[in-house]
Amino acid sequence: MINLLLKFELKKVLKQKVVYVILFILIAATSMFYAIHNNQYHMLERGLAEEQVLNNTEVQRVIDETKLDIETEKDRQNLASEEKLLQLGVERVAALNANDSKTALQLEMLMEEHRIEEITSGRQDRSPDFQELETDLALKKEIAKKGYEYNSTMFSVWGPDFSVNMMRYMFPYFLPFCFILVITGVLGSDIETGKWRFLTTLPLKKSRIMGAKKFVAYGIGFVFIALLFLLSFFIAGTVNGYSYSDYPVLVKDVTGYHFITITKQLLQVILLVSAAMYFIVNLTTVLLLLFKNTVITMIVELVLLIITQQLTQRFEAVEATWLAFNPFIYFNIVDITEGNIVDHFKSAYFTTGTGILVLLASSIICLIISRFLVNSERLVLKA
Repeated sequence: MINLLLKFELKKVLKQKVVYVILFILIAATSMFYAIHNNQYHMLERGLAEEQVLNNTEVQRVIDETKLDIETEKDRQNLASEEKLLQLGVERVAALNANDSKTALQLEMLMEEHRIEEITSGRQDRSPDFQELETDLALKKEIAKKGYEYNSTMFSVWGPDFSVNMMRYMFPYFLPFCFILVITGVLGSDIETGKWRFLTTLPLKKSRIMGAKKFVAYGIGFVFIALLFLLSFFIAGTVNGYSYSDYPVLVKDVTGYHFITITKQLLQVILLVSAAMYFIVNLTTVLLLLFKNTVITMIVELVLLIITQQLTQRFEAVEATWLAFNPFIYFNIVDITEGNIVDHFKSAYFTTGTGILVLLASSIICLIISRFLVNSERLVLKA
């Protein structure tokens, strides 16, 4: 009987046109985003030498102006600093024109080290992006130490990192909304139309009937996740390669930063996405059983998600530590795995491990509530 229920629910899903529309959109979006990334990557790579030439021209202008008005020791120090920067810039242009990416990276690091030294010594004012400059230099050093190529454009073109960045586009709104749109049809159609009362007359427990529906909903989520990851991974990998399994990724924490591999980040993203989808299924079940209306259910979930994202942007530091127990904050999948939320709130709570635990705990709570509601007699007697 369970098998019959599963087949019945699966057939209902396959009859929904919205499923095929969403699948088409996901495939088209993945292809489009990769085309944009690939185009921007190659365009910016070709323009790196020209950009450095423009920077060198500006540095030369500063040098010429400084030479006209040298009065103090500080002026002489500034002149020497700018001349050193110009020399490094000229050498970097030569390396870029020769397609010597490793030498170009070494020179770029020397230029950033020089800028940091100037700021820390007080010869230059500390800019708002100083911390970002330090972390950027640390990542470049880690990549250079391993002898890997550095993607200075920040547009992902390799298999693993493009798969990760696809989740940056899909979450926190697009993919959850698509998933909610489909599973409300699976879970809510019978409750909303009154067929639920007929299904409860079958020689099966009501919890098993709802369990069959949720199992199909989980299956849809798995298909969506697998399709996105496999498609983005193999499209990018086929065109530009699969990078390296131990390619370093910088993760911010409360004490500064640390490094993980791209493989570990990809695994963390997959686990977080899976936990988020599992939570959506269980929360949707509870809301459908409470409101018996798919539109209200979708609105409530989207409002909760939007409010959480707004709170994330408005609150800072310790005042928002309580948000760590809000499952919707972990829909910022990539930002969680890269430590950007930890850095924003200056709190160690907002990690991948915490996110998975909070999402699973919230799912269990929703499971308990939905089981109580499913077995509630008033739902069976719904007219």
